[in-house]
Amino acid sequence: FCMFGSATESTTGSTGNTKEPPNQDAMMGPSPPISESSKEMVLDKSSSSTPDDPEGFHQISMQASSSSTSIPSPQQPETEEAIFTLVCKHGDSMFPIVYTASSTVLDVKLALQALTNVNPERQKIMGLAKGKIMKDDAQLSELGLRQNQKFMMMGTPEDKIPMMIVQPEFSVDDEGYEEDPDNDTDISHNALNIDKVQKKIQKTQINCINPPRKGKRLLVLDIDYTIFDCKSASETIHILKRPYLDTFLTLVYKYYDLVFWSQTSWKWVEAKLTEMGMLFATEYRVTFILDQSSMPRVEDRHYYKRKRGQHNGEVKYYEIKPLQIIWEKFPEYYGPHNTIHVDDLSRNFVMNQRNGLKISAYKHAHQNHRHDRELLFLGYYLMSVKDCEDFRSLDLSDWRSHVVRNAGLNQGK
Repeated sequence: FCMFGSATESTTGSTGNTKEPPNQDAMMGPSPPISESSKEMVLDKSSSSTPDDPEGFHQISMQASSSSTSIPSPQQPETEEAIFTLVCKHGDSMFPIVYTASSTVLDVKLALQALTNVNPERQKIMGLAKGKIMKDDAQLSELGLRQNQKFMMMGTPEDKIPMMIVQPEFSVDDEGYEEDPDNDTDISHNALNIDKVQKKIQKTQINCINPPRKGKRLLVLDIDYTIFDCKSASETIHILKRPYLDTFLTLVYKYYDLVFWSQTSWKWVEAKLTEMGMLFATEYRVTFILDQSSMPRVEDRHYYKRKRGQHNGEVKYYEIKPLQIIWEKFPEYYGPHNTIHVDDLSRNFVMNQRNGLKISAYKHAHQNHRHDRELLFLGYYLMSVKDCEDFRSLDLSDWRSHVVRNAGLNQGK
């Protein structure tokens, strides 16, 4: 087990000298007895030796065991706190971790760093608090954890950073979909599709990371290919992250609440936003995040007719992002009049045609990151319409021409 106290104590020994966090190859300490029912790992602050562990668990010292013969540190409490157990899965390995009521999320990250060689800033922890973003100073006692609760940590060890992990499952585009007002109206007025949206509204629970702000507009942003190249391989996240993203978000945050809606699962959303450093940015705040689970599957009876010239009664199904889900949950803050949804897929706007703004897809990041300025232009546009009383009065499909006309730009630039 990994036993630890607070993060401020975890790297300080009994002499008060600051120590570097132990790494995977330099962990030492006497092995505690291993029973048949469970393999224990005690993190002892006072120890600094590390034998190889044949059982596959690294033995780290961060807090003295009651059976240890070492002299207790003066910083240790006189009475022992109750301890609880968590189980972390990283890759193919499972790591039992013991924590106390005063332990924090950062304590967990530091222990996992010692076990896995994944730095805390690269760790994506999932399963401790579903749908919530955990801050490092949050105490584990506040999360309502269960004894032996399992969670997952995603992150690349420092010695394997060049092997960037790219999500495997996302491959969707606008194939066969054409922007056709008559067809879009047909889909959005389909009784079955409307019923599916209503059911999704009832099932969706939104957990706010930061509270909505009264009087602000709402900007809903897609992630994959809108602000992040999810397919290209790269040794650095800064290439995959769309140029000027932080500048753009900082600019519009003064007037717009920020919501991200991805067509992938929560674990990928959290991983990507964490890697891009967006969840705890100080220049802007994310209000909440929606993932694939909030996207109803609608039917398109004209898909094959457009694609083949005939459809023979065939129906195409795909998932969309109906803004009604947000409007129903926050009617006092957001509505059709003050919401703009930015996405690289037109079909995601099918239920809210007048609120959708299509952006060019950010792909092939290695070739395009040096000259992509889409977010600079988009930021200019959003600032120019921020005082519009009703966004539905705008022609969002013509947003580029608006920028060219009002910013004095040439189409070729």
